Amino acid sequence: MKGFLGSEGFLDLIFDIRRVTPPTFSIGISFAIKQISWKADERSHESVPNWKPCENGMSTDIWSITRPFDSVMTPKLESLGDFLQKHPNSDGRGIKIAILDTGVDPKLEGMQVTTTGEPKLVNIFDCSGAGDVDCSHQVASKDGIDVVGLTGRTLNVAAIKNLNNPSGKFYLGVKPIHELYLKGLKATMDKERHTPNWESSSNLALANARRALEEHEEEIGGKASDRKERLKREDLACRVDFLKDNIKKEDKGPVADVLMWNDGKSWKALLDIFSTSFRRAIHLFEANWACGTIDGDQLTYAFNIYPDEKKLEIVTACGSHGSHVASIAAANYPNNPDLNGLAPGAKVISICIGDARLNATETGTALTRAFKLCRDLDVDVINMSYGERVNFTDTGRVIDELKKLLEGGKTLFFSSAGNNGPALSSVGCPGGTTSGVIGVGALPLPNQLSQLYGTAMNVNKPAPFLWSSCGPSADGADGVSIYAPGVAFAEVPKYTRKCNQLMNGTSMRSPNAAGAVACLLSKLKEDKQNYSPYEIRFALEQ
Repeated sequence: MKGFLGSEGFLDLIFDIRRVTPPTFSIGISFAIKQISWKADERSHESVPNWKPCENGMSTDIWSITRPFDSVMTPKLESLGDFLQKHPNSDGRGIKIAILDTGVDPKLEGMQVTTTGEPKLVNIFDCSGAGDVDCSHQVASKDGIDVVGLTGRTLNVAAIKNLNNPSGKFYLGVKPIHELYLKGLKATMDKERHTPNWESSSNLALANARRALEEHEEEIGGKASDRKERLKREDLACRVDFLKDNIKKEDKGPVADVLMWNDGKSWKALLDIFSTSFRRAIHLFEANWACGTIDGDQLTYAFNIYPDEKKLEIVTACGSHGSHVASIAAANYPNNPDLNGLAPGAKVISICIGDARLNATETGTALTRAFKLCRDLDVDVINMSYGERVNFTDTGRVIDELKKLLEGGKTLFFSSAGNNGPALSSVGCPGGTTSGVIGVGALPLPNQLSQLYGTAMNVNKPAPFLWSSCGPSADGADGVSIYAPGVAFAEVPKYTRKCNQLMNGTSMRSPNAAGAVACLLSKLKEDKQNYSPYEIRFALEQ
């Protein structure tokens, strides 16, 4: 079998770091795979302490796993073996993991702090452009009190607490909030807002229009002889027809006024929302990627301010996938460490490559921007659980940018191989078709086969599952570099109205491997050992 990451990640890591000839260093990494008894009853929920059910569906304790699935969960001790017990400070500390996905919800409980108390989520970006707001329109407030926004609404800036704008200049923008919603969230919010608000207000307006038409008919009669009265009658009739049709139309949602200004020390931003569907909602963001939620959608909004470009970036998670992946790789729960991700001490950088306007599909522009960000931020590990079939392997502008990122640096790039097996050459891009990328295949545990996949296969040792994509790639390369398990209940964004969610696939295997390798790199940095990503990859694939 190709490189094997054991049961749910590294089972045991044995370091043999030795100097060969000055000034060259090499790292010999060997893996001791423990003999594990594949008995489901030994993997029950009793093996993971402090299980607590959710209360009212949205408890701060996010874990509520039903008993039929308890037996397929693997205790964390078998994920990293004795490594973290022997090296407790090598839990990802000093390592930055970039998650290139649908974006990570910064309000997740597991994304708040590292094991050392530092902020877990250090940067959050949207490379798709879906949340960009042009704020190049400059105005000055009237006597420092009112500003007329681009929607035409008057904004009372004097009412904002602790507002300080020495220049008196404001930069205005406008953003339809529904552009930030995925189809699922939009449908949910339409059900909650459209029926009680849109239809009721439309019905009231229709009733008033009909009453006005009836009063005019009673006053003038069935036919109006005067030209002015005929025009008024026609206008009232057209108003009734328009409102009848308007009830059936789709609610386009609220439109937000956006303001940017400089208080003399830093840039501030304000989001002002008002519509018949929304309560008036004003949110002041006083720092880069400060975040909050608006009204009842529970979708977390974060801001990045680019004053030189006069641009505001509204960052949202355009799906639950990215938050789930990040939780597997590096979540940290100080009050319940048994639920931590693979590298709880690592810092996370969220980079959204999915475009909410395209139902979370990645674009070439988003990917090239993301690769440049990773290079500028000097990240150690990248996980990209995205990919699809391509006609030409290991070539193209996006792939060239990816190779620039990987060549000459110390960045390891993990990506899912794909879920299109068992046919040969079914690997996706970039996980199975791009040189320099570590493609991760799926390795379900024997006790998971019947409960998760409904198979009757009698397997007594780990083996790649049928749906895991296989190599070789079209150009003859191996395709899949390593295999890893990764079925997990993990935290998802609050707007999904769920505490957590069970997901599986190579998308979950890739962050499992990335988090485990982050612990390895943490140990190497702790021991001040030089390493090359090529050496690490070579060791993994043996």
